[in-house]
Amino acid sequence: MAAVTLLQKWQLLQAIIADADLSQTSKLVAARLLYHHSAQTGRCCPSYQTLADGVALKRRAVINAVQELEAGSWIVINQVKGGAAAGPNRYATNTFQIDFSRGDRAGPTVHDGAPSTVHEDALLHDDNSAPLCTPPVHDGAPSTVHGDAPYSGKDTGKGNREESPPTPSDFDEWWRAYPRKVGKDAAQPVFIRITKARKATVAELIEGAKRYAAERAEQDPQFTKHPKTWLNGGHWADEAVPKPVSHANGRQPFSALGRLQENMYDDD
Repeated sequence: MAAVTLLQKWQLLQAIIADADLSQTSKLVAARLLYHHSAQTGRCCPSYQTLADGVALKRRAVINAVQELEAGSWIVINQVKGGAAAGPNRYATNTFQIDFSRGDRAGPTVHDGAPSTVHEDALLHDDNSAPLCTPPVHDGAPSTVHGDAPYSGKDTGKGNREESPPTPSDFDEWWRAYPRKVGKDAAQPVFIRITKARKATVAELIEGAKRYAAERAEQDPQFTKHPKTWLNGGHWADEAVPKPVSHANGRQPFSALGRLQENMYDDD
């Protein structure tokens, strides 16, 4: 495998950050995977726990983020088995194959017509010894950001002007419509996988969620399906459940069992 340059890692990271379909958690985990990627050998095989410790997240959140990156075709997960085939020390290790070709479209950032320089101490080192995206310091003076303003040491996430609120993603729109708000991180990669595979459109998923919400209105919420379960089961295609018809006085239609129960109470 050909060696990967630091510039290629940087360009891929910019392309991943610009992907509106990815969650912020997945982008953070992608940056950590690039940190563990060896530019010389192409190996990238940190454990889920190592990734979780590196970004201060729970292991399950990292697994969901990795699955989302795989669903978006940014990485491919392979399992390498080790140990004796029939021995007690049999084990499997995850290896992550990163698609660097998708970073070619990002290109280096250009300021005032001149290509920006890439500082090795600001990017990922081959030996993974440097922290990620640390602002470079030259001759004891803080580096400058856009507009020659000195780096303050605080990452506010804002430039010289207030940014407008981010536009809600398709998943966010569906999440607002779904009646039970549990397991968001687990549901998001399933939602992305369904839409990318064209099993359903975003509009179909949102309409299905609204229909299900109407059916579950005034029902016991503990029996409402979890979002991930609803998506995996393809329930957006379910037919609407007709509401029971009642008489004008609010009583249910005649049934033999209901009449028998009423007679029993009348005898008392």
